[in-house]
Amino acid sequence: MDLRGHGLSDKPREGYDDSKLWADDVNAVIQSLSLDHPVLCGWSYGSLVILDYIRHYTEEQIAASQFVGGITKLGSDEAMSVITPEFLSLAPGFFSNDLEEGVRSMTELLRLCFTEQPPAEELYLMLGFNLSVPPYVRQGLFSRLFDNDDLLPKLREACRPDQLSELSDKFRRSKKMAPTRPHPSAPDHPPANKILDAGAGLVDRLRDALTGRNA
Repeated sequence: MDLRGHGLSDKPREGYDDSKLWADDVNAVIQSLSLDHPVLCGWSYGSLVILDYIRHYTEEQIAASQFVGGITKLGSDEAMSVITPEFLSLAPGFFSNDLEEGVRSMTELLRLCFTEQPPAEELYLMLGFNLSVPPYVRQGLFSRLFDNDDLLPKLREACRPDQLSELSDKFRRSKKMAPTRPHPSAPDHPPANKILDAGAGLVDRLRDALTGRNA
């Protein structure tokens, strides 16, 4: 889902510091799509939104939660201790209304996300997604001052080592068939996405081999 202020979601001027509002957004998606105990997966800031949801709605309606490169607190010295100098040096551009400065900072941020740089067309596609987020939204996102130290110990028991190993095996098997390039126009709901993703993955790998992309 596109978080508020991102992608195709509305971009209001206010409300980004309201934990309950973030929780309500996630709950609205779960309820409107009639999702049966979904797994909530959040990357980066998305982990904070998942914790907002759990704080206000508990874990009763979800099967699990997964944090990918996530953060769990903002606004304190402890929260800042996990932020790299490279990221901090780019921060002024994230909040600037100067388009050129914003483009420079966001481009460099995307480059920091990859050990192997993506092709130019994919980089610019991701750049466009990110630049669609207004600077006031980013300012609102990072103006929050809070942590989840009280909530994290109360979460349901984490996966056992054997369960993590099993999940890793499933991930590696899925990765062999998954698409390697973005397909914005592809279906994103079953059954069409399940049928077409495997075919897209095969085509992507053929293109990668012919172009030497992963050589």
